[in-house]
This record gives sequence, C-alpha cells and structure tokens, in this order.
Amino acid sequence: MTSLYDRGRQLIVGGAGAVTAKTVVAPLDRIKILLQTGATEDGLIGTMRKVMAHDGVVGLWRGNTVNCVRVFPQKGILYMSTDLYKDMFRVFFPMQTQGAFPAYMSFMVGSLAGVTASITTYPLDLVRARMAGLLVQESRGVWGTISHILKSEGYKGLFRGLTPTMLGAIPYEGVKFGVYDVLKTLTAGSSWAQDGAAGRTYHSLFCGASAGAVASIAMFPNDTVRRIMQIQGGLAEAGHVKGTYGSMWACYKGIYNQGIARFYRGLGANLIRVAPNTAIQFGMYEYGKYLIAISNTDLDDGE
Repeated sequence: MTSLYDRGRQLIVGGAGAVTAKTVVAPLDRIKILLQTGATEDGLIGTMRKVMAHDGVVGLWRGNTVNCVRVFPQKGILYMSTDLYKDMFRVFFPMQTQGAFPAYMSFMVGSLAGVTASITTYPLDLVRARMAGLLVQESRGVWGTISHILKSEGYKGLFRGLTPTMLGAIPYEGVKFGVYDVLKTLTAGSSWAQDGAAGRTYHSLFCGASAGAVASIAMFPNDTVRRIMQIQGGLAEAGHVKGTYGSMWACYKGIYNQGIARFYRGLGANLIRVAPNTAIQFGMYEYGKYLIAISNTDLDDGE
C-alpha cells in the first residue's frame, strides 16, 4: 500500500510537471481563451500580434503566475488522486482490476480525480481566466482581481462557471485517463516502450499527447461555455458584451444561436497547445513515480 509520504511526493511531481507544461504553452493558452470568449476574432496569428502590440511579448504570459499557483495543487491532486482511486478500486474490485486496468474504470477514476482536483482550486481558475481572457483591461494583479470580483459580484462571483466546470471535468479527465491507459496497454509491447526509463518516458509522452487531444476535441464546447461564464462580468465591464448569461444553459443557447462553429473558436490553438501540455504532464509524472520507486528500493536495500 502506498504510504502517505509517497502520496505527498506524487502530488509534488504531478504539480511540478503541470507548472512546467503550463508555462511552456501559456501563450497558446491565452490566445485560445481570447478567441473562445470573443475578445478577438483575428485568428491565432492575428491575436498573437494584437496581444504583443498591446502588452509586448510578456503579455502572452498574462495570468500564467496565478495559473501556476492554481495548477500546482490542482494537477498534483489530480494525478495523485488518480493513483489513489486506482488503488481503492483494486481493493474493492480485485477481479476486475487484475492485469491491465479496464478502460471503463480508468474513465471512472479520471472523472473522480478531475472533480476532486477542480473543486479545490476553482477560484484561482476563475481569477486566471479573468486575467487572461480580456485583451485590454486595467492591470489589477491576482489579489486586485480577487478584491474587484468580491466587491462587484460578491463571493458567488468567485464560483461563476463552477457548474460547467464540474460537468466538464467528469468526462474530460475520464476520457483523458481512459484513452491514456488504453494506449499504454495497446503499445506496451513496442520496443521503445520497454527501452529503460527513457523509453518509458517517451511512451508516456506519446500516450499523454494523444489522450489530451482526444479529450480536448470531445469537451471543447463545454470549455468555451465555462470560459465565457467565468469572465463574462469582466467582458461586460470592458464593453465587449451586453449583460451576462444567467445560467449555464442560457450560455449554451446564446452561443448556439451564433452558430455551432462558435463553440469551437480557438480549437486550433488549443490542439497545438494540448499535445505538448498533456504530454509533459504525463511524462514528468510517470518519470517522477519511477524515481520515487527507485528511491524506495534503495532505502529497502540499505536496511
């Protein structure tokens, strides 16, 4: 049984991988959010030029600090709790979890882990979306943004968009971890998957990138609704839209009235972003777990 100490180390390596990945793809992430929310309609290259014209190159990383503060515990909890839930499933369903972990159980485990991780850090996710999702706005910083939301929208404002986030986390993380485990099982016999620690890391990178792309395409419309719900107060303040959507379903209807394609605005930037993002997270986490296992073996040998 995995010790509490090792669970803590899993949380740290999962969080470190997420911070590395998010920082690498932060410019694409910001462009995706700007396109999703309607702050700009200039496409990937045009939006990048517009951001750099307003804020310089550093503007491409606006909101990344709070995003890293958010993703370190969120993704750390996500990956750690995925292994925790898998261990629990093996205890309660020993016959079904012998050998390769079943795909439907990987879906269930990923869904549970996604909800666990998302709900613990949601206000930071919203603050990051507000900071990254407006092209031109007063620079308030993290605490200034939180204070402004509390004054203008109350405590409920910090949880705007929570419902679509929870509804999205269940299938997104479920699909991601389900596809990841299926791909790892299908390709486990390949030579590069068995070529030592480096081979296993490359194997994880490939499976993670593929799983992230599949999950992103499947859940992108929900992600668009989530982002609009998160930043709509800021958009109204900036004059981009009139009023706000009163509910998640009203937001879905409003976007649908603009055409199905509106749900997928920013998908191109997201697909370019999601492959390296998810690959780095899975790769670093799997390599981190390998190092933890090695350190535990060394400790056992020294006793």
